[in-house]
Formats: sequence, structure tokens, C-alpha cells
Amino acid sequence: IYFMIKGQWDILLFRFFAEALFLGSMLWFLNRKDAILYIPVTQIFYPFYAVFFGLLSFKPKTYRWKGRELK
Repeated sequence: IYFMIKGQWDILLFRFFAEALFLGSMLWFLNRKDAILYIPVTQIFYPFYAVFFGLLSFKPKTYRWKGRELK
């Protein structure tokens, strides 16, 4: 998101191609060639997903798991 605001598209393109190369090779190895088409979509939504859940992690919560109270 930072690089989009600053207009540094070359860094974003490099990141996209590096991650697409890595994810594409992993999906090819795992015989999930159909999922390669979803890489551009996930590249668009991932920064928002990471920031949202990163900020959400600061909210204090307690929950029960296996009969124990966790904070």
C-alpha cells in the first residue's frame, strides 16, 4: 500500500513477479495448476488482509480452548 501511495510501481511490479514466480512454481509442483490464475487476485487483496488482521491482533480477547481460559 505504501508503494502505491508513493507511486513506486517498479517495486510493486518486481514484488508481484517475484511472488508469482515462487507461488507459481509451488502450485505447479503441488499439481494445482488451476490455482495459478488466482495469484493476481490474491496480490491485490493480501496487503489489506495483512493490515486488517495485524491491527485486529492488538485487541485484547479471552477465549476458551480445550476447557482452558486463554488471554
